[in-house]
Amino acid sequence: MASLKIKIQEDKLLFFKELIASLDFVEIEDGDIKETHVYSNLKESVEEVNEIKKGNKKGISIKQLLDEI
Repeated sequence: MASLKIKIQEDKLLFFKELIASLDFVEIEDGDIKETHVYSNLKESVEEVNEIKKGNKKGISIKQLLDEI
């Protein structure tokens, strides 16, 4: 089997991995798609917290958070 190294925009990585994983002749070696999705969500959350800390975005109270759950 041949290998190919490509560079993908980070925000498009999950889509691309899901796309190529659907092909029966492609094997992905660098991690699980679900792990990538979790990483992507975590990164977005950290960026949102940083925006709240800078005052660029308004956060919610812990009570509001618990009410949503």
